[in-house]
Amino acid sequence: MNRSLRIAAKLLFAGVLALGALTSKAQLKVGDNPTNIQRSAVLELESQRQGLLLPRLQDTTAINALSPLDGMIIYFSDGVTPGPNRGLYVRKFGHWEKMADASVAAGNWTLSGNAGTNPATNYIGTSDNQALSIRTNATEAISVTAAGNVQLKTVAAGAATDVEVLVIGAGGSVMRRTMPSAAFTNVISSINGDLTPAQTLEVDSAGMDFNIVHNGTGEHRFNIPTQDGTKTRGLLTMADWNRINAAQKAIVIGTFSITPVTTGLTLDAAGNLVLHAADATNPGAVSTAAQTFAGAKTFQNDLTASANLNVTGNTVLGGTATVNGATTLNGPAALNGATTLAGATTLSNTLTATNPFPAAAATENNVLIRAASGVISQKTLNDAAFNGAVQSINGQTGPAVHFKNGTAGTDVAFDSTSTANIITLNVPDAAVAARGVVTTGTQAFAGAKEYRDSVMIGGIVKPNSTLQVNGSVSMAIRTVTTNTTITEADNTILVNTTGGVVTITLPAAGTIAGRIYTIKKIAGGLDNEVNITSAAQIEGGAAGGTYKIYNDWTFVTLQTDGTNWYIIKK
Repeated sequence: MNRSLRIAAKLLFAGVLALGALTSKAQLKVGDNPTNIQRSAVLELESQRQGLLLPRLQDTTAINALSPLDGMIIYFSDGVTPGPNRGLYVRKFGHWEKMADASVAAGNWTLSGNAGTNPATNYIGTSDNQALSIRTNATEAISVTAAGNVQLKTVAAGAATDVEVLVIGAGGSVMRRTMPSAAFTNVISSINGDLTPAQTLEVDSAGMDFNIVHNGTGEHRFNIPTQDGTKTRGLLTMADWNRINAAQKAIVIGTFSITPVTTGLTLDAAGNLVLHAADATNPGAVSTAAQTFAGAKTFQNDLTASANLNVTGNTVLGGTATVNGATTLNGPAALNGATTLAGATTLSNTLTATNPFPAAAATENNVLIRAASGVISQKTLNDAAFNGAVQSINGQTGPAVHFKNGTAGTDVAFDSTSTANIITLNVPDAAVAARGVVTTGTQAFAGAKEYRDSVMIGGIVKPNSTLQVNGSVSMAIRTVTTNTTITEADNTILVNTTGGVVTITLPAAGTIAGRIYTIKKIAGGLDNEVNITSAAQIEGGAAGGTYKIYNDWTFVTLQTDGTNWYIIKK
């Protein structure tokens, strides 16, 4: 207990010093949950095992000489044991006033009830003309109005098996009574607004349509009329059905019509089925007259045209074709077999030859050239065009080889294999695993780099210090749960001692003058402290000594001068 009190006193003293160094609007929290700060508190203490240790005064003469302000709190020990005046005192109106104790609190209602009450004078409620509100979880459940009426604010819906109700007796007493379950679920109060206890249902055929008529005294008549040609709706008799059935007749196929229709088939006035001719937009039959059809058509066997055959679209000839006259091909033509064109030939679109041309001899230099007019003629090329020019560059044979630049890879190199006829000179951006150029974008480099002069980060002006950073700084941070030796890769160490005491060992100070570490305890409680050790002195202590952190959320920042470690912040 004394250890806890000493720690609380130290915490309070540190908090007072911190408040003195901050502005008047600053806040400070000491103890548990340091990030959960109450807006209304300038100083907040939170702990499940520690308390605030106030000054314990045996006499107030000395403090009164300092003219203490109203609101100051002390613990007055009275200088005697047990001391009848011992207790907490607050400064009020220029004198010390003892805070309420058990004798004062006895007049209040307690959570476990009060004894010795008198119903004639003791009560729970209001003494003025105001309603009484009874709440759970801050939500009003029962309200007693100023007039004395009781209101139940939230009443849950009962289950089907709940059949007990509350009734009010003659003297205002509330009593319980059980009702039959039919009173809640199986009772029909009315039919069509008729409240007659005993009601009947009848069937009739009156009216012009299906209808229900009730007389207001419990009789409900369902009218279903018979259809006689005058009713809006009704049922057919057997005789009417037989007449309709006898009126049916067979469908007869009629004449052929050359007039296209959207359905291809129609029924004439006599009921005959009429077949219509097809055209480019309507389905139907093939007639002996001229017709135009839409859609692709496939003929399994031969197609013979006794007159002219005009093809305005693509043409595919799968076998041998001989044309002795002039030939005009307006669409793409695919000649899959041997083709002989004896007359003048005009090709307005693509000509596709499926079978390969035979290989020419090395001395054959004649080629076909298309003039601007579209006429194809023969022309002889120089031998160098075939075998005397540059044959390849880095394995690329062209005929058109292009150079381009790129950034792929991890070093400067030519890429002649990724894309045909393209040779790429790759100069990558410098990176951890790549030798390359420094860009204006984000990059990471490997290897130790030394700067002779000062460095500016986050700006484009000359730095005013050895290192100037215009922006945020990210430092290394990690959490440890076991004994750990800090290295050059660390900056902030978060220590969790939930599993037991943890020792943090500082590195040798000799070669790291100026290095800074922050060590903070984040969990583990008072019983599991953090021990910070060093072969050198820590803040003037003995070499090899230990600096301890007991409380969670407490930290210390240490810096070395190359010989010893010093506390910069805590």
